[in-house]
Amino acid sequence: MSDEIQADIFKLNLIAARRLGEISTELARAKPGVKPAELRPSDRHNTKTDTLATIGVTRQRANEAEKLAKIDEGVFNELLEICHDKDITKSNMLKVARMEPGNRENWQK
Repeated sequence: MSDEIQADIFKLNLIAARRLGEISTELARAKPGVKPAELRPSDRHNTKTDTLATIGVTRQRANEAEKLAKIDEGVFNELLEICHDKDITKSNMLKVARMEPGNRENWQK
């Protein structure tokens, strides 16, 4: 596979991971104001972790995705372009996101 195709796949993977983080975050807010005692017995075991597990998402993966979702959208889009041109891994994205905007382009491993 060409480097360009691999970079595009990585970019799409990051976009999907960020969206998973947004959804995972929303799952925690799915039933606002409802006390656990008011839930039907069948709903009491339908926790966020249980819901994610039904679609094959581990809690660790969801946590990583939620961190990506917390990055400002404009910063995230800038990082996607930087990642496309440089070899920045998903695990390093948060480190780069916390940098001053002018320093992101010059980031080195």
